[in-house]
Amino acid sequence: MEKADDQALRNLEFPIIDLSQEGSCFLNDGSLGSMERFAGHIRFENGDRIKVTGTFIRESENHISVRFNRAIAWSTLLEEQRRVM
Repeated sequence: MEKADDQALRNLEFPIIDLSQEGSCFLNDGSLGSMERFAGHIRFENGDRIKVTGTFIRESENHISVRFNRAIAWSTLLEEQRRVM
């Protein structure tokens, strides 16, 4: 996470627990604070990174759900699924 509501952050990192083409859910350790919009990168285990921007959907306990402004390429998700399996 690099920006929240157009305010620069100190490149916070959060573990992703669910990822789709349209959005993600990740664990917040309490360092994020409130936000409506965000910008950052997703770093995959193989070292690849993709830039993402989007909007906050909801928070449940320490789970943050967001929607991406631009969908992640299906081929990127398939490659990650293959790696995980």
